[in-house]
Amino acid sequence: MIIFILLCVAFVVERTVEILVDSKLFAPIRNYIATKAIPDDGSKPPIFWKFIYDLTSCGYCLSVWVAAFYALFFTINIAENKYANFLINLMLLHGLSNIIHVVYMIVYRGQVKYIHLTIKEEDKEDGL
Repeated sequence: MIIFILLCVAFVVERTVEILVDSKLFAPIRNYIATKAIPDDGSKPPIFWKFIYDLTSCGYCLSVWVAAFYALFFTINIAENKYANFLINLMLLHGLSNIIHVVYMIVYRGQVKYIHLTIKEEDKEDGL
């Protein structure tokens, strides 16, 4: 039964990430973040907005944070230490949600879609 619950929570993580990263519902928010993270004048973006932009542009990256949120409420007690259990659950949810995502993309879209960030030449020089 616990495996079924784990898979259900991992599915919820995957769907949450997909809604945040790829849905039309959150497109205006993602576009606003992009305008803050990629200044029109070519200046260096504020680090906070760059970080948020990177998260909302990368489902794999965001799934770690979403899995961490759900791991606060869902726990399989494997270790004796609650922090170790949290990390184990976070990694289980993150990994399983990404497997579910790949299967979903293959079954429903025929291919796995990866989002590629556009990096400006000056950002490459700065190591961003």
